[in-house]
This record gives sequence, structure tokens and C-alpha cells, in this order.
Amino acid sequence: MAQRRRFILPALLALAIAALLSTSVLTRSPAVVAEAVPAPTGVSVSVRGTVAVITWTGTADRYLVEIATDPGSAAARRLEVTGSLAVVEDLVPQTRYLARVSPVTVAGQGPASAPAGFTTPAEGFPLSPPAVTLASTSSTSLTAAWKEVTAGASYLVELSPDASFADPEARVVTESKLTFDKLSRKRVYHVRARVVDAAGQPLSDWSTEVFGQPLQSAPLTVGTYNILKSARKDWSKRKPALVRTILGEDPDVVGLQEATPSRRGGTRQYLALTNALGPEWALVDASSGSTGETRTVYNTTRLQLESSGHHPISGSKRYGGFQRYVTWAVFTQRSTGKRFMFVNTHFSPRTSSASDGHRVSAARQLVAAVKRANPENLPVVVVGDFNTGMNRTSSNRVYTTILGGGYRDPLATASGRLGHAEKTIRVNVKTVNRYRRVAPRDGFAALVDHIFVTPMRVKEWEVVARLDSRGRFIGTIPSDHNMVRATVELP
Repeated sequence: MAQRRRFILPALLALAIAALLSTSVLTRSPAVVAEAVPAPTGVSVSVRGTVAVITWTGTADRYLVEIATDPGSAAARRLEVTGSLAVVEDLVPQTRYLARVSPVTVAGQGPASAPAGFTTPAEGFPLSPPAVTLASTSSTSLTAAWKEVTAGASYLVELSPDASFADPEARVVTESKLTFDKLSRKRVYHVRARVVDAAGQPLSDWSTEVFGQPLQSAPLTVGTYNILKSARKDWSKRKPALVRTILGEDPDVVGLQEATPSRRGGTRQYLALTNALGPEWALVDASSGSTGETRTVYNTTRLQLESSGHHPISGSKRYGGFQRYVTWAVFTQRSTGKRFMFVNTHFSPRTSSASDGHRVSAARQLVAAVKRANPENLPVVVVGDFNTGMNRTSSNRVYTTILGGGYRDPLATASGRLGHAEKTIRVNVKTVNRYRRVAPRDGFAALVDHIFVTPMRVKEWEVVARLDSRGRFIGTIPSDHNMVRATVELP
């Protein structure tokens, strides 16, 4: 009996252990089956040509990505990846696709994300499109420019008055810029470009469209300069200094005074100076005596002379011994097509108290003569040597007569009004230097050399003088007057 118990007890113990182990296995199995991994969220697709980059947010280590043209398609492309990014290549151009992502776990495929739709673009091109910029240097043109995409490339460039490009002006060029001419200043134009082959077939997509208008306004730099008769001082040294001074300001037009009709033993002074300025410079009137010593020079590449005229100042021979003039010229600014009148004069100096009244008369004659010569009411710039030492106040009748004619003083016009000088340079330096090495200064700014304008923007007004830190002239003093320069914008 005892022996039987020795065999039965171990057997029961073995059965109990086996049952315990079986129970343990059965209680673990449901944990594996019930393991829940949520569907990915935030599925996003970025497309470049026939390649799609798919990203998402999820908690699994591996995912199954499915790409199809319709949901549940048996022909879906499947890609298993590690992480949360997949790259799918060789898609069909211009095709609508749906992408969905599912987690992959030890239990199999988990729940899928919501499908994300995307469309591949039309068949890709081998080259990138040019990056076009647009600029204008005239009121009738626009210039498109871009960096060269590849050596020897040709470009098809289109210009259209609207964004539809329904009926564009098209040109093929091999340069990386193109100018369209004969445009309207008031119209906005749209421009695009693409790379093409020798047969005109596209090698790139169209560039991003750019748009703009031809130039609306451009700076006009004007000056007045009493250059001192060539018989005075050393003309051979002064002429180069005068040229450096004028060209250093890069003006469009300058009114000269004391540009004497002739000089001893050589070329007439105003011709010699014009020739020295360069081949692009010309005189409004190159004749020997029609406007005396009041002459106007201009840059022919920037201005086109339309007409000119002059008015002899009555009574001027009595004060100074020779005839003085009011001269004018009508110009077209080539860059904008805008027209204006430029007036230049030189009043008689003070020889007696009677000459004060004569300058007032000269101012009246100037206002009346310009009004008669300007029936179109063009913008006007008046420059000159007005030869009055009186300050620019209401007690100066020369000054008030000119202002009464509709002109504005850039140094006195209230800020914010057209005609006010927005910036001034050396405004306290006298325009008459009398060859003193230290430039004379005058805080009251007497009216000698000056520039008046009809209402227009005046960006800068300057008394031109090359001075060192101590206020002394550097090098040769070109004249006993300093040049006055203004930069304006025509209305």
C-alpha cells in the first residue's frame, strides 16, 4: 500500500504542474491578440515629378504603405517601411492617386489611416525653369532677365497685357535677358520664360510669372554754373577743374553764365568746355552771339532737344555794357518721355542803385517771356546768376517777382510741398567764393546763383565745392562762383 502511494503522489504532482503551466499559457495568449496599435494620422504627400514622398505620425516601428488610383484596388502598390517616411517612385504623370498607411505588428496589419489624395504633374522636363526678374529703364520698355539655366540654352519669353497669356508677344533668345519696347507706360505687363530646344520644343516648365510697368519717373539732375570768363585767371588750369566739377555731379543739363562768345587765341570758351565734357554733350545754341554769354549744355544720351529760344533783357546794355538774355530749351527726358522747359539767365550786376530796379524788371521779363514760350504749361526749371546780394525774403523784389510767377524756392518751400528740397548739401556755403581759399559761408543764403522750379519733387539741392575738413578748397578753384546742383523728378 505504501509502495502504491509512492507511485501515485508523484504522478498527481506532475499533473498539477502541467495544469498550472497550461493555465499560465492560456492567460498570456489574450494579451498578444488584444495588443492595439492606432491608425497613423497626419498623412502628408509631397510630389516632385513622378516621385511622391509620404510622411505620417504613428507609434509603430513598421508600416505598410499602399498607393492606388482608387480605394481598395487589387492593383495597389505596397511598400513596407521602417519609420514614418516612404518614397514612391515611377508614378504615372498627371494621375490622381490615394495613399494610405497601416501599422505592421506581431499580430499582423493594423488599422489603416484615412486616404490622402495627390496628383502627379504633367510629364516632367529635364531642366528647371529660369527665375525671371523684371526691370525698366524707360517709359516704353521692360527688360526681363534671368540666370543661365545651362550652357547654350535657348529661351522662349512671353509678354502679355494680362495674366492669361491668351495672345502674348513671344520671342526666342539665346541671351539671358530680353527687352520689350514700344510699351504703354500706363499698362501692367506679365512676363514668363522657359527653356526650349533648337526646334522650339520645351525643355523646362514655365517660370513663375512676373509683372510690372515701364518706368514711371526718373531723376533729372540740373545745374547752374557761372564759369568766369576765359580771359580771367588761368583758363588752361581752370577748364579741367570745371570739367571735373560738372562731370562729378553727373548732370543732365547745366546752365552756364560768363561762357564768353570768344577767347583770345583759341576756340570759343563755351565750345572748348563742351568738347572737353565729352562726345555725348552738346550746346543748345552753338552760334557765336545769339545768346551772348548765357549758354546751356546737355547730355544727349539722356535728353532730346525739342526746341529753344531766347529773350533779350531790355535795358541790360545800360548796366554792364552788353546785352543779356533769358534763354530756354524744351527737352524730352529719354528715359520717361516726359517734357520740360529749362530756363537759363544772367542778370546785370549792381553798378548803382538804379540797377536794383533793372534786375526787378529783368525778373518780370523772365516770367513773361517763359509764360509766352510755354503754352503747353510744361514743368519748368529756372537757373541762373541773379546777381542780387539781398537775402531771399519778401523784401527782395527780384525774389518775390520770380515766386509770383508760379515758381518755388527749394530752400524756402515748406516741407511736404512740391518744390521743397528733401535733402540739402553745403547749403550755408556761399555760391560766390571770390577765389578765397577758405570757402565763404552765409547762413542767410543770399540770392546770387540759384535754381527755381515749378511744383515738382526736389530730391536734393547742393552747393558744389570740393572742401577739406577745414573748409578749404582742394586743388584748383574752377571759378569765382560755385556750381549749384539740384536733382528733381518731373511730374
